[in-house]
Amino acid sequence: NMKTVLILGHNARDKGAYSPYLKMSEYDYWGEVVKGLDVPVLRRNPNRGYGLEMREMLSRLEQIEYDVAIELHFNSAISNANGAEVLIYRGNTTSKTLATKFLKKLEAMGHRNRGIIEVSHERERNGAYGICNSRGHYLLIEPFFGSDEKDCIPVGEMREILKEWIKEVQI
Repeated sequence: NMKTVLILGHNARDKGAYSPYLKMSEYDYWGEVVKGLDVPVLRRNPNRGYGLEMREMLSRLEQIEYDVAIELHFNSAISNANGAEVLIYRGNTTSKTLATKFLKKLEAMGHRNRGIIEVSHERERNGAYGICNSRGHYLLIEPFFGSDEKDCIPVGEMREILKEWIKEVQI
């Protein structure tokens, strides 16, 4: 039985990408999505930059009992990009299995699967810090592009997808 922790991407000061279609930033969107979910949720505290914020958040994460940490984001692009992707640590088969299950859920709803991106160094890609510096299985999900109206997933719908996926993760 794997214990799951959710981590809101960004923070109250740096709210991440903004979706004109959802009329919300990443931080506000995921803050709404996680309401009512029965799992611990961590938020990054604003500090002097991403590195300090992530170190402080990871120290809090490592003080709680967990197996899987899921960092919540969405993408945005100037072009008409769409689809879902998940970042994991290179070679982590458990994370890869969990990421595959999540992407299959979105594919079943008609979303494009952009794939699993494996990283092995914290500077390799934005968002890789938690993946490379946590002790548990750590996934960073980007289920859609907030810059594409048809790709956006409404809050209530995403809450149900996440709730269902967390049940699968905890088995």
